[in-house]
Amino acid sequence: WGRWREILSHGRFKRRLSERDVESVCRAILVFCLLHYRGDPGVKSFIWDLISPPENGRARHLLNHAGLPSPVPRGRKGRRLKAQGALEAHKAEWVRRYNPDALFQDDGYKKHLKHHCNKVLLRVRLLSFLRQELLGDQAHKVLAGAAAT
Repeated sequence: WGRWREILSHGRFKRRLSERDVESVCRAILVFCLLHYRGDPGVKSFIWDLISPPENGRARHLLNHAGLPSPVPRGRKGRRLKAQGALEAHKAEWVRRYNPDALFQDDGYKKHLKHHCNKVLLRVRLLSFLRQELLGDQAHKVLAGAAAT
C-alpha cells in the first residue's frame, strides 16, 4: 500500500494511468474484498484503517493496530461472530466514491475477486506487518535497493 510509482513501473496497463488512478483502483479492489470478506474482524478493521483516505491531509498511524500482529484464526469451526453491517456510517461516505460495482464491469473479474478476497486481504496485512515490524525504520533504504550487508 502506498507504492503507486512501483506499480506503475512494473504494470502493463492498456491506458496511461497516474499514481492517483492506481491508488483509486487499489482502494476499490480492497473495498470490494472487504465487502465479501469472511474472516477475522481485526484484519478487516486493519484494512479499513489502511485504505481510508487521510483525514486532515495526514496519514493514519497504524503501528500498534490490534488487527496487525494477531494471528488469523484457522479451521472450519471457528466461533460465530455477531452479524455486522457491510458499512459503518463514517466509512460509507468515502466508499461511495470508490464503488467497486460501478468501477468493475466484468462479472468474471468480480467472481474471481470474490473467490480470492480473503487471500488478497491477508496478503496485504502480511506485507504491512513485514514492512512495519521487520523493516521498521529501514524500510525506505530497503525499498530504495540498499545492499543486504
